[in-house]
Amino acid sequence: MAETDQDFVRDLVKRNRFLYLSTTDGANPWIAPLEYIADDNLNLYFFSPESSAHSKHLRERKNVAVSICDPVQPEYEPAPTMRLAGLQIIATARELQASYPPLVENQIKAWKLPMPPYAAYQITPERWFIPVIKDGINERLEVAMS
Repeated sequence: MAETDQDFVRDLVKRNRFLYLSTTDGANPWIAPLEYIADDNLNLYFFSPESSAHSKHLRERKNVAVSICDPVQPEYEPAPTMRLAGLQIIATARELQASYPPLVENQIKAWKLPMPPYAAYQITPERWFIPVIKDGINERLEVAMS
């Protein structure tokens, strides 16, 4: 078990492969499950067709919400505060242009992605939250990661 909230965040990001990205066109929200990779600074990267709804949204609006969670959650235990195995993230996202960071370039080669119609995106987290059960009530705990 992670000792600190910061360790918990890092461990959860590193052990998962899928995130849920929330974007909007200004009127309609959209959420998409996406496979991701993370760098040592916890920037998240994903690849998506340029024609996807979230790719179109990101051309106009960079603010996003992201969720990452383990598919299996811990058994509930009565405790003053219990972390759930998930994260809520407020972030900005942008399309990357070649030349890509080595981590991204290596993933493009490994997955044999045609660039285009795929594009690479970077999510830069600004605020991190861990969902918790505190005294029996669902809340969220903000974690300073810098």
